[in-house]
Amino acid sequence: MSYPADPDPLRLADGLVGLMDQLGLKTANVLGSSFGGYWAQFVALRHAARVDHLLLGNIFVSPEPLFVNPLFAPDFVRDTPAGALQAVWRDRVATAPEGELKRIQSDMLGGRQSADNLRARFLGVVAAKPCPPLPLPYQRVAVIDCADDPIIPPSAREDVRAAYGGAEINTLPTGGHYPHILNPQAYDAIIRRRLGV
Repeated sequence: MSYPADPDPLRLADGLVGLMDQLGLKTANVLGSSFGGYWAQFVALRHAARVDHLLLGNIFVSPEPLFVNPLFAPDFVRDTPAGALQAVWRDRVATAPEGELKRIQSDMLGGRQSADNLRARFLGVVAAKPCPPLPLPYQRVAVIDCADDPIIPPSAREDVRAAYGGAEINTLPTGGHYPHILNPQAYDAIIRRRLGV
């Protein structure tokens, strides 16, 4: 299950809580990665009583450090039609090393994720604003990042640490931007420990 093609973190946050309502979930452990982790912060901001634990993977608090990557340049993202943006990323993935990550990304870019959904995520990134301080105790927040993340640079990871000084910070030496795929045992171990399972 994925989230809708909407770049607005507030609507995405409210939409997730609406889904929880439909499923009859009073509370949940919320985990988000990358842009999903960015807007997961807003779930806790707007609906703190509904969040048991907030787990944030490979996130940013402000997008500016990401703009050094030409694929995240705001003008490029805003001016490139959805289909063309998807084609750029498809070409990029085609040159990546063979492996599980390439297979998953190729599947996503081959049609499982629409071009409009991909572009909405990028629009959400380039327009992102820092989330205000959460009304959730930071003892219930954990951050997971990777020392070798090619998308979230060290300065962005430092910004996250500054924003979540009271939270548990976990840095994996490897895993890139997708530790749930590239280093799943270490990633899952952090989650399981946090949730007591």
